[in-house]
Amino acid sequence: ELGEPAASVGVELSCEMYEDTNLGTADSAVRFVTDVNLPAVRLNPDLGNLIRLHRSVEHWLSMVEKTAPFAGYWHVKNYFRTEDATTGLIVTAPAPLEFGLISYRVAIRIMIECGFRSPFLVEHYGGDGLSVSATNREYLRRILPRSTVTA
Repeated sequence: ELGEPAASVGVELSCEMYEDTNLGTADSAVRFVTDVNLPAVRLNPDLGNLIRLHRSVEHWLSMVEKTAPFAGYWHVKNYFRTEDATTGLIVTAPAPLEFGLISYRVAIRIMIECGFRSPFLVEHYGGDGLSVSATNREYLRRILPRSTVTA
């Protein structure tokens, strides 16, 4: 309902991956955008929304590889994640991009190779979110290829 009107005025829509929705896994998110089949409808592969869950989730690298060709905008955040195979206990906590489970150095390389050219939105849910977001911005500036840094 929104894809065609958005395209007619030059707007691209990026649908955010979020747990327990039609975009709650990499497979369902890709299926959604391919079913919609409009160039203006893309994905926001917010991997942190899934990695933070206290249940089993797909490996972050697999999610990146599946969603990268469809990415239009990207919320980036990271989490520490511990899974105890003995008890089944899964615990997560917010982490700076550089130190959490997801290797953004690898994820960004894959996204760029698939044509990603949009801005990042840096998020952090814990502690001093503004300071951590600023640290995350600097991390991104350090790891991005020089030709892609504009701000």
